[in-house]
Amino acid sequence: CHWPCKCPHQKPSCPPGVSLVRDGCGCCKVCAKQSGDICNEASLCDPHKGLYCDYSADRPRYETGVCAYPIAVGCEINRVHYHNGQVFQPHPLFSCLCVSGVIGCTPLFRPKLAGSHCSGATDGKKSDRSNCGLRQSQQQLSTSYKTMPGAQK
Repeated sequence: CHWPCKCPHQKPSCPPGVSLVRDGCGCCKVCAKQSGDICNEASLCDPHKGLYCDYSADRPRYETGVCAYPIAVGCEINRVHYHNGQVFQPHPLFSCLCVSGVIGCTPLFRPKLAGSHCSGATDGKKSDRSNCGLRQSQQQLSTSYKTMPGAQK
């Protein structure tokens, strides 16, 4: 930090979802650093996302760090943070759950009606589409949890 403070006359324009905060010197408004960004006492991590500056890789100086989420508070996949216990859908075919830094996913049931025996009645009676192909599709789905590629603790 350098005093007296010398700040730009115009406030910075931060990208959507990035907090505008006062720097660690208490001088100027700056865009907060995000997960994986380099940080220090002046360049602060985004407090509204629960990020902190992890100095552990800069031993013994502890001057430069990397913005990170506290362990077991949530999960991160593709630079998107999910809270512990949060259910989310990173892909149309999967539903995922964040539990203590680990992401577990299960496939979603999506019956394919077109071209099947359920797309229309063949004997003049109305077809019951609600149970169409349910047993066959359920046999093909796995209910085991798997870690998504790119998931980080």
